[in-house]
Amino acid sequence: MRVVCIARHALLAEHVCALARGAALEPFCAVGFAAGYALTLELRPDAVLCDYDLLVSAPIAAWFGDARVAATPLIAVSLTRRPDEAVSALDSSLAAFLYLPTFTPESIGLIVRAIALGKRPDGVALPATASPLSWPSERGASRPRA
Repeated sequence: MRVVCIARHALLAEHVCALARGAALEPFCAVGFAAGYALTLELRPDAVLCDYDLLVSAPIAAWFGDARVAATPLIAVSLTRRPDEAVSALDSSLAAFLYLPTFTPESIGLIVRAIALGKRPDGVALPATASPLSWPSERGASRPRA
């Protein structure tokens, strides 16, 4: 399953790609929203993992206004913000929000696959999920090894 991993910096993009590789996904890295948009148009991935902080400042309306990419699930990922700390203006547009420190590569793979197949996985913050949001770590899921 192909995923495009978009982030503000090469180091962060490669980190998200490494998590995706650990999840047995086929990741492609992009630095910057424009590069990620172009790569998504070219590759037609099953899902896109995008740095949440980049999404906040990106021309997101153009993404969802373009039928060529709008159907591709857009999953926000963050190393620093939990879902309850994120700006809710993006909620209706996102397929999911993953606070990466609470997920293993295996759980990320399961979630991305479920979302790409149109299913709503349990325990992940999705749009329209009632608060308080639950994270796998609160349900006893293991944390990634340091």
